[in-house]
Amino acid sequence: MLNIILQLPDLFLIQERHGIDTMAYINQAGQVVNGQRNYDRLQTVQGPCNYPAGHIWLYSPIYVMFTRYEWAEHYLKIIHFVASSMCNFFMGCIAYKYFKEKPFYAQMVCFMLLANQKVEYLMYNDQFAALFICKAMAVLFLDTDPLQASISIGMALSIKAPVIMLLPAYLGSIHFKFGTKHLIGSLMIILGI
Repeated sequence: MLNIILQLPDLFLIQERHGIDTMAYINQAGQVVNGQRNYDRLQTVQGPCNYPAGHIWLYSPIYVMFTRYEWAEHYLKIIHFVASSMCNFFMGCIAYKYFKEKPFYAQMVCFMLLANQKVEYLMYNDQFAALFICKAMAVLFLDTDPLQASISIGMALSIKAPVIMLLPAYLGSIHFKFGTKHLIGSLMIILGI
């Protein structure tokens, strides 16, 4: 929460409105909202849409927000700030569990995360993929539910295709910690999303 409060002054920075791709994301989602169903025709002045379908569904409500509200860009920045803060929260949970004997190391990890947060100002879809990945890592590391973590990995994969590079290590961790039954269930969830 403090992270969000500290980032509020950046909400009104005129020189750093959004990344160069943000308007393309919103335009592509708008085409789908307005009836375009041929994925090959989703194009903007920056070129064709090269993202998985989850990216379009993620930005569809954002497109609707931009068509209805004058301050939509500021609302989108707030959404990105919240996503960034949630990433920090999940990574903080992992750090505090890992360094439970030396919590000052965990605090150092959290401060480093706060110091390197420039990407959410530019509002790329990476922030949402990172949020899902961080949630999955926290759920796995805290030994809770591997199927819930798999939903998060599937969501991240539906937004950014390069997340597929995480799958061998992720599925290996599921198999090692939870067994073959959960590995198969996790794989089915990821493929289903």
